[in-house]
Amino acid sequence: MKARWIRLGVMGQAQFDAAYAALAAAQPRDAAPVLVWAEEAARYPFALIAPLKFAPGRVQRWLSWGLAAAVATYRQFGVPAYLDEELVLHGRNIAQSGAAALGVGVLVGGGAARFAGDNFCQYRSCIVGDLRTASFRRATPASSSHRLP
Repeated sequence: MKARWIRLGVMGQAQFDAAYAALAAAQPRDAAPVLVWAEEAARYPFALIAPLKFAPGRVQRWLSWGLAAAVATYRQFGVPAYLDEELVLHGRNIAQSGAAALGVGVLVGGGAARFAGDNFCQYRSCIVGDLRTASFRRATPASSSHRLP
């Protein structure tokens, strides 16, 4: 399975929300997953859009499934982030993430915190690399009750 990435450039959260929602609505059922990201002063908003067939069967698992590549990427850069129902560093939520059904797929989104000297292009390369090597399995979600913040 190949994953795609789309850099939207510098924009505010409202613009980013509208852009990923429109992109998710336009995805066909057989689309490859896509990581959409933008730039803000203190963070990198991102959204993973993937067809439902690739998401875990339980809606409660969508968020951790969608953030796993982000956690792995932070760790590759020496940042000890972890999942605890959210992307966390030193006990602090650093992503403000959420998961929801949108269009014919699953959307997992948040905002990766910037760190001094970081380069999201490097983070993005690792995240997309993790998605490309991920073992996406087909599943049918039970419901679409999780909402993005």
